[in-house]
Amino acid sequence: MKKYEIIKDSKIFDYVIKNGKRLKNQYYNIFYMENKEAKTLFGLAVGKKVGNAVIRNKNKRQLKNIVDENKFLFQKPYYYIIMVKKDVNDLSYEQKKEALVSLIKKEKN
Repeated sequence: MKKYEIIKDSKIFDYVIKNGKRLKNQYYNIFYMENKEAKTLFGLAVGKKVGNAVIRNKNKRQLKNIVDENKFLFQKPYYYIIMVKKDVNDLSYEQKKEALVSLIKKEKN
């Protein structure tokens, strides 16, 4: 995921969470809504309940990689906020990938 694809403005982050649609499973919450820009933007949130800084950063790196590999599954142009839940620490990388991809595919239906 490139830097220009990441939502850094907290106002947009909060607006999408408050007004967007939501998908959830045991490991992730995804908030999404259409945006006026011509590109899809992503926000990643890993809370302190997930673990210490090392674990949170590892989860963010893995999440960025999963999103990057599966960009074709996301609708365009949309904002996506992906929140990681504490249970994700019990999963391997492949299981994290499968859980997120299945949740994104649920959104298309």
